[in-house]
Amino acid sequence: MMFTLRSAYRASRIDLGIIDRVRPGQYILGVECDGATYHSARSARDRDRLRQEVLEGLGWRLHRIWSTDWFRNPQRETGKLIAAIRETTELQRTPILDEEVSEADTISEEPGDGMLELSVPDLEGAIANRNLPSNVDNYQECALSVPVGRAVLDLSVSELARLSRVVVEAEGPVHTEEVARRIREAFGLQRTGRRILTHIKNSLTFLSRDGEVARDGEFWSVPGRTVSFIRNRRMAALPLRKAVMIAPAEYQLAISTAVKEAVAISRDDLVIQAARLFGFDRTGADLQQEIEQQVDALIRAKAIFDDVQKVRMA
Repeated sequence: MMFTLRSAYRASRIDLGIIDRVRPGQYILGVECDGATYHSARSARDRDRLRQEVLEGLGWRLHRIWSTDWFRNPQRETGKLIAAIRETTELQRTPILDEEVSEADTISEEPGDGMLELSVPDLEGAIANRNLPSNVDNYQECALSVPVGRAVLDLSVSELARLSRVVVEAEGPVHTEEVARRIREAFGLQRTGRRILTHIKNSLTFLSRDGEVARDGEFWSVPGRTVSFIRNRRMAALPLRKAVMIAPAEYQLAISTAVKEAVAISRDDLVIQAARLFGFDRTGADLQQEIEQQVDALIRAKAIFDDVQKVRMA
C-alpha cells in the first residue's frame, strides 16, 4: 500500500504506513524500502538526508529496511521493525495524567512480576500462526468512543456502565483492569488511578445487578455466551500477556484444544502446547501454574482424563 504526501520539495512517497489502531486515521510509523521510489531520487543526498527531513517535517517517524538485509535475515529485520513500532507507539502516547494519580496510587502495567516473557514477533512466529487450529484468533482490543469534554470521574455510574458494557461485549471474558485500561486510554489517560478503577468496578457491578454482564472472579463476560475462541496474544499489548489476564474458561478451551489435537499428550507437553495457542514461545512459572490449575479443574470435571503418563479426552 502506498501513502502519498505533497510538499514544496517534491512528491514524497512512503512504501508502508503502520496504522494506529487506537487513533484511526493516524499512522504510527512509516516504513521505507530501497525499491523503485528510493532509486528514482536524483542523488544519494535526495534519497537520504533531504527526503528524510521532508517526511519527518510532515510528522512521520521512519524506519528503513534494506532489501539485502531482508533477504539475508528476514527474521532479524522483522524483529527490528516490530521493535520500532512498539517504541514509536510508546513515544506517541500523550502523557495526559489523571490529576489525582501519583506513583503510589496507580495500577502498575510495566513489565515485571507476572509478565510473561515473550520474544519479539518474528517471521517464524508468523508462519507458525498459520498452522494453529481454526479456533485460534489474534486478540483484538475494542476502540471506544467517549464523551467529548468529559472526564472519567465526572461520569455517573450509569454513563460509565455503558462504556464498560461495550468493552465486555467486545472482549469478554475480560479482566476488570483491562476494562479500566480500555476506558482510561479512550480518555487519553496514561495510568489507571485507584479512584478511576473503583468507579469502573462500580459500573460493572451495576451492570451485573441488572444481569447485563456476568462475573467470574475478576473476569466479566456476556451472560450465556460460551468461549469459542482462544485469543493469541503474540501481538497484544503488554498487560494482556500477563498470565492472570487470561480467563479460566479461555485456558480450559486451549487445554481441551491441545488434547484433541494430540489425542494423547503428557502434562508437560500439554502446558507447552496450550501456551503456544496463546502465542507464547516460553512458559514462565506464572503461566505454567495457571495452566496446571485449569488442567486439574478439567480433570475434576471429568472433561479430560489423566492416566499418569498421558492426558486424553474423557
